[in-house]
Amino acid sequence: MDLIGFLNDLVGNKPIALAGCHYSKINYPCCEIDLIVLNGNRKRIEPFKDKLLEIHYLDAHNKINLLNLLDCRILVDQELKFMTLLNNLPLAKSIKLEASKRKLIRCLTNLGKVELNLNKDKIYEASFLLLKAFYQYAEASLLERAIKPSPCHLLGQLKGNLREEYEIITDGLSLDQASKVSIERRFKLIQSFLNRKELEILKRKMDYLLGAHLIVNAYCYLGMIIANYSPRGNENYLTQLDLNVDYVSLNNKKKELAFRARNFLARIG
Repeated sequence: MDLIGFLNDLVGNKPIALAGCHYSKINYPCCEIDLIVLNGNRKRIEPFKDKLLEIHYLDAHNKINLLNLLDCRILVDQELKFMTLLNNLPLAKSIKLEASKRKLIRCLTNLGKVELNLNKDKIYEASFLLLKAFYQYAEASLLERAIKPSPCHLLGQLKGNLREEYEIITDGLSLDQASKVSIERRFKLIQSFLNRKELEILKRKMDYLLGAHLIVNAYCYLGMIIANYSPRGNENYLTQLDLNVDYVSLNNKKKELAFRARNFLARIG
């Protein structure tokens, strides 16, 4: 059975589109196939031959989902619902610019929390929030250039599109800490909050990246997953993240990123 036939059996005659790194042709052999189905508000992961399908059911009327509807190729659309929706979307550039602004606001919010935690000598909490802020700044920078961030391919996207800020961002992400040992430690931590199918996707990617000696890429990818997870004050969790705990370094990086983020937001705002 081909993919379209499999999807019709799985979700019926709902509109379906191909998205993610397979659409943009930056995928690794291990990458799952990202699909968008109208309508709904959930995610499911299903095996198909030697691949995994990550199916995102999206509510087209939710403005938060507009970014996810960009950069896709329609596979099934018998009643032209998907085509009509895409034709009525605002310009892709304006959607990505608005998403960039939201990322910058979150970045600056987290930087404010970094300062509060530094003032209370909560170094691990401050360092984790700074890590989140650097990932948010990196995503905002890509979106401003009309590039949708892809977690597994983030390092390549940064290297290819943000050359002027590449060193500053990668230093903020502490990619110099990348090693097989630190990757294994991060992977074990992530297992505590992903479900079984999500872990299967992650394991496939880790096996490929490590087998291809893409150590820094793997570390950067795991860092982005971790940055999107809130440990809710779990200091034991934070101490296992290879975080920068030097007060002076954290304070200097916080000031540098805040300066850049404020100027960035003023420029596009």
